[in-house]
Amino acid sequence: MGQAEAQQLQELWSRTERAERRLLACENLVGELGSNLTALGSLLQGYGHLQQRLDNVENLLKNRNFWILRLPPGSQGEIPKSGFLSLHQSDGSEESLSQPLLKLKREENVKDNPF
Repeated sequence: MGQAEAQQLQELWSRTERAERRLLACENLVGELGSNLTALGSLLQGYGHLQQRLDNVENLLKNRNFWILRLPPGSQGEIPKSGFLSLHQSDGSEESLSQPLLKLKREENVKDNPF
């Protein structure tokens, strides 16, 4: 084998190694992209659930159904035994949720029992 052929063979060998490294880098990138897309999908799904819950709470507040509001489960899935919910008034003041709830119940009682 002549020197020219040996040089061509060496050049082909080098180009093949570079192509294999690039292919491996592309495969790794595709794997990382797949993982990131899965994580993004999970985040978007969680955002959708959160948006739905927010819409539900907004509807409850608009309909003045405060007593239907429930505290979210704790980090371990347990249901809170007690908690404090507050209602922010348009004037910026804050009052216990129990106050407007009592007022609404009184109003409902008056409507149901006019005597």
